[in-house]
Parts: sequence; C-alpha cells; structure tokens
Amino acid sequence: MGQQREASTAIGSFGDFTLAPVSPPGAQQLSQWPSGISDEQLAGRVAEIIATTDLMTITKKQVRQQIMAYFGMSSDEEKARREHINQCITTELEMRQASA
Repeated sequence: MGQQREASTAIGSFGDFTLAPVSPPGAQQLSQWPSGISDEQLAGRVAEIIATTDLMTITKKQVRQQIMAYFGMSSDEEKARREHINQCITTELEMRQASA
C-alpha cells in the first residue's frame, strides 16, 4: 500500500530509445560538415546570389559552384548537401515569385 514504484526509465528516455537533446529556437548549432558551414549560412548565400544574378541565365549548378567557391567547400561536401542547396534555391525562388 505505501510502496513507491521506482522509475524504470531515465529522464529523456522512452523505453530503449534515448531522446536527443533539443536546442532552443535561435540557438547557434555547430555544423557537422567539414567546412563548418551551417544550413542557415547556405540559405543566406543562396538568397544573396539569387538577388544579384540574372535568373534567366544562371542554373542551379552554377549557384552551387558559386557557393563552393565562396565557402571553399569540397566537391564531396557539395554532393552530400546538393539536395539541401537545391531546396534552398527553390524556396528562395518561390518566395520571390510570391512577393512579385
């Protein structure tokens, strides 16, 4: 009757699954990439390139090449992050089209 049950899981765990720590919104996260470039930095650079380039003459590949040159990113890292960079390009173009 007066027995206390001992908790079988630690805080931050659920059964056999341990929850990863969550950073608060706006917290600076360390990049896991060799270049140290965050996804936010890539998105910002994509926005700068699109804002200052004739969109009728540039390709996604050329945007990626400019990013590689700007940040000194290796081709292996560019290949690994290509999908994210392309998504940044698409998102930026959609935002500009919506505001036009």
